[in-house]
Amino acid sequence: ALSNLGYTQGVDYDIYYTNAPTSVVSNGLGSRATLAQIAGYDMMIYTLGDLSSGGITSFTAGNWAVDKSNDDDLLDAWLQTGKDFLATGDSVVQDLVINGGVDGSNFVTTWFSVQYVDFSITQEIGGIVSPRVVPVPGNSVSLNTEFIANGGCPSFNYFDVVEPIGSAERIATWEDQAGIPYAAGVLNQVGASRIIYFPTDLMTWYTPQGSASPSGLPFAARTDALDEVLRYFGRIAPGSGTSVDDMPRVLTSRVWPNPFNPKTTLEYGVPRAGRVVIKLFDVRGQLIRTLVDAHVDAGVYQQEWNGKDDSGATVASGVYFAETRSGGVSKVEKLALVR
Repeated sequence: ALSNLGYTQGVDYDIYYTNAPTSVVSNGLGSRATLAQIAGYDMMIYTLGDLSSGGITSFTAGNWAVDKSNDDDLLDAWLQTGKDFLATGDSVVQDLVINGGVDGSNFVTTWFSVQYVDFSITQEIGGIVSPRVVPVPGNSVSLNTEFIANGGCPSFNYFDVVEPIGSAERIATWEDQAGIPYAAGVLNQVGASRIIYFPTDLMTWYTPQGSASPSGLPFAARTDALDEVLRYFGRIAPGSGTSVDDMPRVLTSRVWPNPFNPKTTLEYGVPRAGRVVIKLFDVRGQLIRTLVDAHVDAGVYQQEWNGKDDSGATVASGVYFAETRSGGVSKVEKLALVR
């Protein structure tokens, strides 16, 4: 997926691979790296695959029968410095809660802000083994891509049952969950750190039959969803330029970071030349700011909003809506300003 988006290993990202994680032989990041060594990384993507143990480990002094990698302590210290963290895996939370002791449970509560309920969502959604994951409309990440969480072939995968707690936002749900509160994707923000967690691993994200990529390009759902998460984190893929082949097919809009303070960026894609108007409204529908009113060529553009109205006055904390109009089509994004 990263390669499809134009990222290059060793240039745009590095990989740390834990050898034999379920053998708990202390090969985790916490036993091989220090905070100083990872401090320069502003974002991390963590993937556990379909494993149920040996993930983000938590070592208790004196207990030499368990993995001695203090992964959770290292990540905790790293996240306290204001970072972006994407965690995926069928049993990430289960492993931390069941095998990580008090420290593991505290990591889940603090950074993922979810409550662990059970080890498999299948029984909660009518026995469906490979459920569809559906973004919640208007979610703060601007996650728009649906995908199938493949849980049935070549072996059974068990996706954690979790419920958001505190200020965490459910950004994706299970299509057939019939009103139950469990989440298929969660966004949490602690200070300057933003954490997105999926109880399904990236490798299980499959494209639903008959679905078209929101990007208009021949990308798998895994690639599109990852791109949307990375854009929320403020990372624009090297392959997201505006060549003839990459021009947007429809009017698009995205916002990041969101929630934000003191400023955020609105990205909009225009499929053909024409007038573009972007206006900001408060929850009462009153116009706050006209960000863009111009004729532009087809392409992808970015416009920053500094949290001020048309008069230059700073607006209060709260929810706002950015409406992008062009060619008789409109897109609306919800923004949260938190001062």
